[in-house]
Amino acid sequence: MRKLRKLRRRLGRVSVEFLLSSRQDEVLTLEGEVFKVGTGPKCEIRFDAEKDQGVLEHHCTIVYARRKWYITPEPGARLWLYEKEVHKKTPLPNGAMLFFGQPFGPGLRVFGQAEFKVSRHTLAMLLERGGEEGRMVGAAAKLVTEEMDKQRRGVRRALFRVKKREGKRLRLLLLAALMIVVTGIAAFAYQALKIRHFRTLAEEIFYSMKTLEVQIAQLELEGYDVSKRRSSLDELSQSYNQYAEEVTYGFSFRSYEEQIILRLARAFGECELQMPPEFADHVKEYIRRWQSTDRWENDIRRAFDNGYVDPIVYEMLQEFLPPQFFFIAMQESDFDVNRSGPRTRFGIAKGMWQFMPATALQYGLQIGPLAGVPVPDPRDERHDFIKSTRAAARYLKQIYSTEAQASGLLVLACYNYGDTRVRQLLRQMGENPRERNFWNLMRRFKLPKQTRDYVFYIFSAAVIAEDPKHFGFEVENPLTDATDRAMEKLAHRFEQQPVLPAPAADATE
Repeated sequence: MRKLRKLRRRLGRVSVEFLLSSRQDEVLTLEGEVFKVGTGPKCEIRFDAEKDQGVLEHHCTIVYARRKWYITPEPGARLWLYEKEVHKKTPLPNGAMLFFGQPFGPGLRVFGQAEFKVSRHTLAMLLERGGEEGRMVGAAAKLVTEEMDKQRRGVRRALFRVKKREGKRLRLLLLAALMIVVTGIAAFAYQALKIRHFRTLAEEIFYSMKTLEVQIAQLELEGYDVSKRRSSLDELSQSYNQYAEEVTYGFSFRSYEEQIILRLARAFGECELQMPPEFADHVKEYIRRWQSTDRWENDIRRAFDNGYVDPIVYEMLQEFLPPQFFFIAMQESDFDVNRSGPRTRFGIAKGMWQFMPATALQYGLQIGPLAGVPVPDPRDERHDFIKSTRAAARYLKQIYSTEAQASGLLVLACYNYGDTRVRQLLRQMGENPRERNFWNLMRRFKLPKQTRDYVFYIFSAAVIAEDPKHFGFEVENPLTDATDRAMEKLAHRFEQQPVLPAPAADATE
């Protein structure tokens, strides 16, 4: 047993995911106590010396000691843990992100040690060896076995006496129980048929509602008056809510987190009645990733301090988009208007919303002379918070009403990876909300890891925002008051805003 305890203390297992480097998205799982990181041939975690600028031959060392992982930079090596530079031996939290040479340079995401478990084979070996431990375990097992045999014999004798004395009474009780079971099965079958009927009606209403929403969004992009159609959409929404309540009576038995996830799935434009069971599990996994760092709370405080919350929510609601699209800016840039992304074949993304040059020009943003250099550019309107936020809302509305078919989760996938893989996948799905939605995308295709992370980080961030204190964050929900203020402001504005009359109904059907 002493040897096992020593082995348990010494074993370490760590997984690392390469970020912003030549080995982007590659994952290594290593076992041991010490791992060197760098470009040298003796490094267990090795970067490319030519492509990954800023990484030294031996840049740092990852060490496992006292059941924790630590990072120790080599002399002269520059190393960042998130946005904080590291100069000495520092503990590594689970999911920590390391950057080498410069902030947001080539990096790693480090995942912690797996628990050590004693296998049955190991336990059997201990018993075979004999010794004091083996004799103690064997004696305990013998006592437990004898006691269980005594209990079995006692139960058998008691059952025999009951059957002999009260056989008739027992038969009556069994008959009554059988009747109760039959009645319960009949009631359950009726309820199941009723729920199935309501579910079918609710799904039909939901997808009719989403089809109408796509039509309305397309008309709004052209400047037509859609107030009457908005009224029809509201009526459909009320009908859906009534049927959905009948179907989702069992949702109250779900955990508090799952109830939030279901509610937000609807807010993002997906039918919560068809949500795949694994979706909630994935969201919980990404919530734990947020909880492993202070990034979520720091980003929300930055948005509050700089006055970003109200304008972003206002612009999204003005386009009838979910206010939760606020978290796109968090995932893209941590609400940093001066952020510049890595160089890609499409150019360098810049600003809070990380617009590529071509998309920025398409939505009216002026590109600065330093577009080809990953530094802030005062003459580049992608760094202008007001103009870029307005452009982002228009771009998101365009995706929402076309490729995404009013699915907010598909909007996220397209915004992150839209010009390549994701839109190719969407073209293989029918151009209607019933066939083209995020649930079907999950069932039919394997999403690129970058897109999968992007969608689930944003959705899980929105889930946390519904009740930050429940998830361990000491800030208020950033959307509640901002949404109320934006709705009040928009109600006054739409009363005074002239619009074109809508075309005939059959023109869009």
